[in-house]
Amino acid sequence: MTDTIHVWPEGKAGEINSVICSATLELPGGVREKLWYKVPSEWQHALTEKADPFLIGTLFSAMAIKADVRVHGDVSASLLENLEEYQAVWHSWNPDRYQKVSLFAEHEIEAKQTTSGNAILSFSGGVDSCFSVYRHVHQLAGRKNRNIQAGVMVHGFDIPLAQAEAFSRATVKSGKILNDVGIPLIPVSTNWRELRHNRRVNWVDSNATAVVAVTSLFQNDFCYGLIASGDISYKKIPLGSNPLSDPMLSSADFKVICDGAAFTRVEKVSHIANWEAANQNLRVCWEGPDLSKNCGVCEKCIRTILNYRVTGNKLPGCFDKDISDKQILSIPIPSIYIAANYQAILDYGFTKGMKNESWMRALEKRLNRVKVDTYKERLSGLGRRMTRLIKS
Repeated sequence: MTDTIHVWPEGKAGEINSVICSATLELPGGVREKLWYKVPSEWQHALTEKADPFLIGTLFSAMAIKADVRVHGDVSASLLENLEEYQAVWHSWNPDRYQKVSLFAEHEIEAKQTTSGNAILSFSGGVDSCFSVYRHVHQLAGRKNRNIQAGVMVHGFDIPLAQAEAFSRATVKSGKILNDVGIPLIPVSTNWRELRHNRRVNWVDSNATAVVAVTSLFQNDFCYGLIASGDISYKKIPLGSNPLSDPMLSSADFKVICDGAAFTRVEKVSHIANWEAANQNLRVCWEGPDLSKNCGVCEKCIRTILNYRVTGNKLPGCFDKDISDKQILSIPIPSIYIAANYQAILDYGFTKGMKNESWMRALEKRLNRVKVDTYKERLSGLGRRMTRLIKS
């Protein structure tokens, strides 16, 4: 008999200046947890009555523990259909971790044929989301251009719920960026990452479902939800958000778009480098002691600084000081994906005639060490496999 997660939507509850949308999740074994989203009260009119956000937010944990999901409420029929394909894709990518499960809803709701045409963007204040705003506001996406009418910044994802002051300072910066182009910022908080069953799920895999769960809350007023794509020109699918599986989180009423996947971060920085509001308030750091600002020394900060430098732009005002060649020589590079991002910077620098600049030589030297280490690691792994074969 297959285990089941029961989702019991509880509607909306008003608080001072905010509305809480919640659902009780009854997990296998009888354990109950409450998943909630807190939204500013002035956006209550945009909130859906459907349970789509709670189904999307529960999906990865269900696949991880191999439990069917039964929603005791209304769910978009088109979403249920798309999530079957979404599961099939992720199972094919990682069959040992994620299993396909059955999804049920008390009522399957047909599309209401919304005609607003408006889009809502998940906005973190980083390079990717700033680029998405920039290219759509300036009509650079051609026929794919969308009318972004709001950005959503989530407390409880990269900034933990316990750090309320840091999130408040970060929203001020993000608000300045969006206000510069006439787009309102909606701060939303959620306990999604604090739920026990979600701690078993890899955030790198599940982040798109967490983001879409939030943006789809607002589908009464918006028919498109944009996720700013990371730099996928060098990375392998699957990573949580990607242009293949993200659209499978759509319903007929709310289309999910992975935006900007064709652009490297070097190209994105080239576009936003002339946007002063972004340069002053960009926030890329998630490792520093104060998550509302850039520490300037972690890998992500260094990588962003080098993206500005290689495109011929000065150090943006969101960083207190520049980096040295010595720092470049000791950049922590924890994965091949991160190394590939730096390789993209190096390649771009070569095309711009920067080969003999000292920081380029330092970066090349650092990347060569990564390649040597990777080669040694592969040889070591091959040796271990050969030893096991010989002993067998």
